[in-house]
Amino acid sequence: LFLFQKKYFLAFFVSFIYLFWHAATFFLPLVLVCVYFVTELFYQAKIDYKKLLAVFGGVLASVVLVYIMTPGFFLYLHDNILSVFTDTILGKKVNIAEGQELYPKDFFDFVRSNGYIFILFLMFTFVEVWHYISFKISDISFYDYSWRTSPSRRYLQTTLFFLTLMFFIGTVAVSARFEDFFVFFSASYIILCLDSMVGFIKITDLHVKKAIFAGFVVAIVYLFVSNSLLLYERFGSASDPYVFSPIGMWLKENVKKDSVIFNTSWNWFPQLYYYYPEGRYVAGLEPKFLYEYNPKLYWLWSNIEKGIVCKRSECLNEITSQKKALKNGKTDIWFRNEGDKIADIVITDFQSHYIVSSASNSNLNNALDASPRFKKAFDDKRYMVYEVLSANNIKSLSR
Repeated sequence: LFLFQKKYFLAFFVSFIYLFWHAATFFLPLVLVCVYFVTELFYQAKIDYKKLLAVFGGVLASVVLVYIMTPGFFLYLHDNILSVFTDTILGKKVNIAEGQELYPKDFFDFVRSNGYIFILFLMFTFVEVWHYISFKISDISFYDYSWRTSPSRRYLQTTLFFLTLMFFIGTVAVSARFEDFFVFFSASYIILCLDSMVGFIKITDLHVKKAIFAGFVVAIVYLFVSNSLLLYERFGSASDPYVFSPIGMWLKENVKKDSVIFNTSWNWFPQLYYYYPEGRYVAGLEPKFLYEYNPKLYWLWSNIEKGIVCKRSECLNEITSQKKALKNGKTDIWFRNEGDKIADIVITDFQSHYIVSSASNSNLNNALDASPRFKKAFDDKRYMVYEVLSANNIKSLSR
């Protein structure tokens, strides 16, 4: 934003370079610069359309270059970025098991986890609104109004205010992914507000000035690191990253290279691939990729994790039958029949002969254990690997 206030070339260059840092959010420079120039209108300034066009030109040039280097860029944006919002989060056309960070964050949880930032932002919001109203109802010029800083500084501070407000609303109304933007824009806005307030306070005692400055530094550092500490705590309480090591070793020793592994959870893909990169996995990265590739396969994969065979998003009849069978116990014939169906689907539709499951998938494990089409080849009480046998193999074994 500081560079946008300078030369046209810098505005173009920064917008061009940004896309290589984070291609999926190429729209962010456009949002920033549009909010900045709208802010200028609030203060009755003239918009410099050359800088505005320079930013749009930089983003456009970067998108074109990325498309030349990677022709699938627009397909990726459509399938896994834009359609996630239009089809899943906002459109609610399908219910896809994406990560929870994609969905809106609870308002009170969001405020509680960013309590200090929210309190300071709320306080300075009143100051910002009061400043603007007093400017509008008075007869002073904008330059007299911003005499303690500069017009560009006032534009920048108000821009950060609007951006912080936008990303706060976006986090609680659209997607929790906007929280990262909120934290850093709000911290930047708070720093500028604190700096502006210091200009209005006259303190002659040098020791008091140093104490206030030290307090500001500590507060600002805490604002930046508090969310990082929370993230580290989540990492620390997460499951052991080596938990998939035994599975990976077993796959490496017993499964042929390029064999398809039916992993029932897409979250397991990074660990499984790390320990056994020679395998090919049914689901990796985000489930939206599988859904865009083949919706039928996606629903089969998603519902098999629940222990049922169903090609639709709503499987009320299958779930009802499963609940009835559970009342009769694991020996109910339904589990064997459903296990046989799962075996056929895994072999024919997914070209796989191995299923990775976990102890938490009790309904799926009941079906796999009840069917003679599955052989438990690995089990460490937390995760297990089932080998899927073809129907012909079962007939030959029975003879």
